Amino acid sequence: MSTKNPCKALVVGGTSGIGRGLAEYLATQGCSVCVAGRSVSRGEQIVKELEALTPVGTVAVHRFSQIDCFDLGSVKKLASDTIASGGVDYLVLSQVSVCVCPCVCSLCPCAPVSMPL
Repeated sequence: MSTKNPCKALVVGGTSGIGRGLAEYLATQGCSVCVAGRSVSRGEQIVKELEALTPVGTVAVHRFSQIDCFDLGSVKKLASDTIASGGVDYLVLSQVSVCVCPCVCSLCPCAPVSMPL
């Protein structure tokens, strides 16, 4: 990946587990990573760790954005902020227990928590 034009990634659910691992990997590859999650303290900590993992000479910028995936306003704000910052090359959705599919049928396991977009 280029150090002049780093890729940009948004990792929703990036403060722990697989999401965190993917955020760390993307940082080692020189990507600018926006980690989105609920915990501000974990988010701020992971941003510091991503900065330490970023290759020397890379102009990647890492940041944290607080989001509650059950709050449509929070989701829309993250989308708006992402668009305003020029979008992303990679979108990783690794959060747990949320569904954004428009399905409301009784056969869908996510019907009780689905949110129309």
